[in-house]
Amino acid sequence: MESFFLDFSVANHLSEAMLLIGPGNQILAANHEADRLFDTPPGGLPGHSIGQFLVAGSPMNLALPDLVSLENVPWFGTLKIKARSGSPVTVMVTVVSSGHQHLSVKRACLIARKIHFEKPEEESLQDRIRYETAISQAAFQLSHDTPDAVNKTLMSMLMISKAHRAYIFENFSDEDGDLLCRQTFEQCVPGVEPQIDNEILQKLSYEKSGLGRLRDQLSSHQVMSGHVRDFPQMEREILEPQGIKTILIFPIFLQNEWFGYIGFDYLFSETLLPETDVVLLSTAAELLGNYFQKKRQFLSIQQKNEELIRLNQDKDRIMKMLSHDLKGPAGSLMAHLDLIMTHLGEYDTAHLKKQMSKVYAAAQAGHQLLTDLLLWTQSQSGGLTFKPGTVDLRGIVDAALKDVNGSLITKSIDMDVQIDPDLLVVADQNTLRIVFRNLLSNAIKYSWLGGTIRVAAVKKTDAIQVVFEDNGTGMSPDTLQSLWSEEGSLQKPGTGNEPGTGIGLILCRELVMKNRGTIRAESEPGKGSRFFVTLPAAINELN
Repeated sequence: MESFFLDFSVANHLSEAMLLIGPGNQILAANHEADRLFDTPPGGLPGHSIGQFLVAGSPMNLALPDLVSLENVPWFGTLKIKARSGSPVTVMVTVVSSGHQHLSVKRACLIARKIHFEKPEEESLQDRIRYETAISQAAFQLSHDTPDAVNKTLMSMLMISKAHRAYIFENFSDEDGDLLCRQTFEQCVPGVEPQIDNEILQKLSYEKSGLGRLRDQLSSHQVMSGHVRDFPQMEREILEPQGIKTILIFPIFLQNEWFGYIGFDYLFSETLLPETDVVLLSTAAELLGNYFQKKRQFLSIQQKNEELIRLNQDKDRIMKMLSHDLKGPAGSLMAHLDLIMTHLGEYDTAHLKKQMSKVYAAAQAGHQLLTDLLLWTQSQSGGLTFKPGTVDLRGIVDAALKDVNGSLITKSIDMDVQIDPDLLVVADQNTLRIVFRNLLSNAIKYSWLGGTIRVAAVKKTDAIQVVFEDNGTGMSPDTLQSLWSEEGSLQKPGTGNEPGTGIGLILCRELVMKNRGTIRAESEPGKGSRFFVTLPAAINELN
């Protein structure tokens, strides 16, 4: 035993505070855990009396005997000590040995343990039962996603914490990337004014509102609590107008992502909860984190299911369009080829050329349909290459005219192009050429033999509008109204019995929108149609 007292360093391997006490309750030696418990620098306890650390006037400290004179050991007691930080700490002490007359100096060995609650044991047990009951109910409601589960959980936590207001804030980022938070749920005791409609709390910037300390602590998995009067001024300017005296905030994490926080406000008194209550309340933040994580996963799965349903519907529509629209050109192709094969020996060159031109037109219509379907499918799946830049508008129109030149010649249609060669727009030239080609093909299809198609461009404030106008069959109001829907897209045959692809205009709309433009149509039966495409003007054009 003497060797133990002479070499006290072995006590540094213990997880409990151990002190070697001499006459007059002087501290002769202490291990590292004792330094932490008494909140002193390493080696700062020896040379001091235990009495120097006791809270004056505490009833439990009045019963402290001379520890080295104890005859009956082990001896148990409680002491309230005042650590260097000034915060009172209640410890349970056990004297495991005392006296040792054979030693030159009487010594006692004392083991101290911090008591984490000040309440009577029965009251603390009742509080724990209340907490665990409320948390169990919250876990059931959240795990089963019962109606209004979050608000019910908030109300339960509000009651057991004896706070006056409980709430949840969720994080989000603005268009500049600044991290903000907004209040999404709240529960209050009667007589307390709710703050969920407070506009300031719906778009609260951590940085700009002086809540950087809150952001840094919560994002580091730390709890924030304290009396508002002790907070920095910018934080008080937000909290004091709400009548908050004490605040307790727990971070909510979705796995490793800081999602937001759950907070408790005390309005009528400054209240700091015991550590055990804080630990139990933190469970609510974990439960809410799990709930919001599952909600997010459910919504993600739901969105993916909706996307799959949409893709299946698109596939069905494509197959329907293919089966419907390919019948026209395929049937026409087969009929003309059958006619040619049957009467090949009877046709002269001029008649054969006429029949072959019809075969060519049917093949071209089928090719155009497949091209439109391929491009539309690519636009839906994101596989269509898109590189916007400054585009020569007249050059794109001329390129599209070359694509449809054969059809113009077949129908003897005149073109009237009124576009300033200096006009520039911001667009992807490949997709814009597809749009113009489709609009020109549409105008040719519904124009009469010898008709005229006009293409003109006019400057707007920060845009350029291109107009495609024909003097063909025109459209009824009902057709015009459903023109851009997949179910009501223009599918009637042209004036030369050309089949309608049914998807060309839908493709035009999507590609124009991708180029940050707009498209609309005007038409009257028998008076032709006008399609207006508006595109962003290039900077040079604006200057």
